[in-house]
Amino acid sequence: EEGGGRDPKGGWGAYIECLPEAYDNPLWWEEEERERLLAGTPLLAGARGREMKLREAFAKLIPRLCTNMPYLFPPGTFTYRNWLWAASTVWSRGFPSSLAPVGGREGGAPPAQGARSEAVSEYNATHSVVASVPDDRVGDGAVEGSSCMMPLADMLNHRPNTRVTWLCTPQGVDFRTVDGLRAGAEAHNNYGPRPNRALLLNYGFCVAGNPSDTYEIVTRLPPGLLHRAERLSLAVKHGVSVDTSGCLTTDLAPSLPLGGTVPLLALFRLASATPHELQILSQAPCPPPPPPGGGAGEGNDMASCCALVDELQRIMARLG
Repeated sequence: EEGGGRDPKGGWGAYIECLPEAYDNPLWWEEEERERLLAGTPLLAGARGREMKLREAFAKLIPRLCTNMPYLFPPGTFTYRNWLWAASTVWSRGFPSSLAPVGGREGGAPPAQGARSEAVSEYNATHSVVASVPDDRVGDGAVEGSSCMMPLADMLNHRPNTRVTWLCTPQGVDFRTVDGLRAGAEAHNNYGPRPNRALLLNYGFCVAGNPSDTYEIVTRLPPGLLHRAERLSLAVKHGVSVDTSGCLTTDLAPSLPLGGTVPLLALFRLASATPHELQILSQAPCPPPPPPGGGAGEGNDMASCCALVDELQRIMARLG
């Protein structure tokens, strides 16, 4: 197709012609629409970060290829829009490359039941790869592995809790449903226990009543907090996964056990502690039990719970 970056005369032309012309993930939205609809959610920062990395990779790689090898990379074809189209195709339709047979042998062990890749573009000194993201974070987490395309299999829609298996053989991959399927019914895949933010960012849709849905809360120790370095050190000691800037990312949902809030409470316990309470917490077991009890006393328990409630109220206010 002239200027479209998709040659129907190529070996995969028939498959590529079946692919969407555009996608519905937030990188395809108008900027004003994205800012308005995602305001107050971590997904807005995730979409911005992904777009920035995609544009950086495009700027570093594509102009050089178009200049040095215009016969393979004609500038009129390799536009940013087509770059976004190709990345979105892999994000929404790619599978873990471990499914692909290698050297006539069976491929590696199948991924977790119903696994389907998410992807981001990363540029390094020599090339750009579209690779699978190992978790459901919407930010710019570590990248590992790679993706492959599986025509027809990528057209199966997602349904939560659908039980499916993948059997890798030298001839290909067999997709099998564990549960019975009545004649004429739609066969579904299971993309994994993805919250709606991951489904929207990677696939461009959400699931009403999603049993795997969570809300991602990002909190941090205030930059000017007294004894901040000591509090950060204690957070790590107590098993709270804060980054170098003191941020903690936590998933909250009615379906998750209370244990999922323990790191969040621990961070607010440290943030609310007086110098004397910090000394007590430094001698506490690792990690200390959640409130009530097990920390620096009732005063610290009360202060940390109040701080957490205030933070949740601020988050709700941002969401309107």
